[in-house]
Amino acid sequence: MYGIINSLSNKKEYCYASNHYFSKVLGVRTKTISNFIQNLASRNYIYIKYVDNQRQIYINEEIVREENAKVVEKKFYDVIERNCQYKRKEFIKDNKNRNEVPYWLEHSEVCKSEELDLNDKEELESIMKKYKED
Repeated sequence: MYGIINSLSNKKEYCYASNHYFSKVLGVRTKTISNFIQNLASRNYIYIKYVDNQRQIYINEEIVREENAKVVEKKFYDVIERNCQYKRKEFIKDNKNRNEVPYWLEHSEVCKSEELDLNDKEELESIMKKYKED
């Protein structure tokens, strides 16, 4: 539902399709469409205005940006964790007979992704700022 509203909003920045139109496209009852729209509005994904008795459904761009950022961040950390786990397996395979064991191999918890706290984010930004200046 959200995707259809989003695509129909590209030209005019809002969607003016009726519940009847949505019900034909999605193959559900108009009451179901009404519930979908109310649900999206209650979660602030969309907001609705009425101009000259015509409904205009707008996408809440702020929410979309936040949700997209969360998805990108999760994918980023999932890749890091997956790569770390792969490196651990490769290291074990290549170094079976050696006595040296790196810290990250003994402590697999360092390969798990977790959200940075505010202090860590500030420290990282500070380091990145110095790096960019050089």
